[in-house]
Formats: sequence, C-alpha cells, structure tokens
Amino acid sequence: ALKFESGNYMQNLRSFMLSEGDKYQRLGLSSDDIHPRKAPNSPERGLDGWSFMMRTAECDLALLYFENQAVLPKLSGFEPGTLYSFQWFNPVSGQWKPAITIKTDEDGILTLPDFPDGQNPSSIDWAAKILECR
Repeated sequence: ALKFESGNYMQNLRSFMLSEGDKYQRLGLSSDDIHPRKAPNSPERGLDGWSFMMRTAECDLALLYFENQAVLPKLSGFEPGTLYSFQWFNPVSGQWKPAITIKTDEDGILTLPDFPDGQNPSSIDWAAKILECR
C-alpha cells in the first residue's frame, strides 16, 4: 500500500487531478480498458497491485493511477493510429516526469512506457496523464 512519506500527498493528488484545469469534470471511469487491471496474486480487496483509469468520452484526456505492485498494462479504447502525450507523475513527491509521445496501434491500443522506477511490478504508487496530441 502507499507509504505516506509526504504530508502533501492529498495536495499532490489535487495538483494531478487539476493539471488540465476543469477538464477532469468530463472524466468517466474506464478501468475495464486496462489489461491486466490487477496484478497476478494481488488480493481482490487489497490496496496493492491494482490499476485505475478515468477518460473523457472523446479519448482526448485520461488520468491513471497504479498502486504499489501494479503491473504495466496495455490500454484499449483509444483512437486508432493517434499520437498521445504520456507523462508519469509521482503522487508522493508531486514530481512530474518528462512527457513523451506514444502512438496507438490500428486497434486503438496504447502500450505504456516502463514505470519510472524501472520495476514491473512497480515498487511504489504511480499516476499518469495521457493527452491527445493536436
């Protein structure tokens, strides 16, 4: 589970959610498009190994959260052959990693870059933002 090493954790999550202004209000739960959503051997009702996604209906913004011990998934339901900006966020430190550009395949599947900690499954919680490149 998440280690609360920073008293600013909730403030960091607020900054993450508001990083695109009020666009977060258009997000809907899309966790069924995460494959796999739960890491093997993770508890069904635990706080480790799960991944979550909220996305706009237009697929132009998605926010993801990966619990400690989550495995790197593939994401479906995006626009095929489309460029997206992808950026990791550390919810404990509040630090953003540099954004990169990734492209969906012909089926609208995004293959994510490695977790910033280089671990798979992850060794800490991570969040990520995906924006359609325009």
